[in-house]
Amino acid sequence: FGVVALTAHRNAALLAEQAAETGAQFVALVEPDGGAPAPPHWRTGPAALVEAATHPGADIVLNAVVGAAGLRATLAALAAGRRVALANKESLVVGGGLVTECARRSGGELVPVDSEHS
Repeated sequence: FGVVALTAHRNAALLAEQAAETGAQFVALVEPDGGAPAPPHWRTGPAALVEAATHPGADIVLNAVVGAAGLRATLAALAAGRRVALANKESLVVGGGLVTECARRSGGELVPVDSEHS
């Protein structure tokens, strides 16, 4: 496996370490913090999760975003026909019907990676 996209909510320092270690092509910080702003070549903001989930180099999208914030990325990845390794139960709690219908329509695949929705 190779990491092509990597995102984090706010910890820019740790994300920078992980990006360097994995060689991710796409790096995004949803909410840059004041202590360590995102480098200029990183994407920022909530829309960056969707960009990562639909990155052309990604075959499998692991979504472990906390809360309902992960729903848009889950739907986008499925709509793009990706296999989504889902560790974000809220995508199913909040949008279960939407998620399963999107997967069915697009040929995307849901794979549970958390015991709660296995």
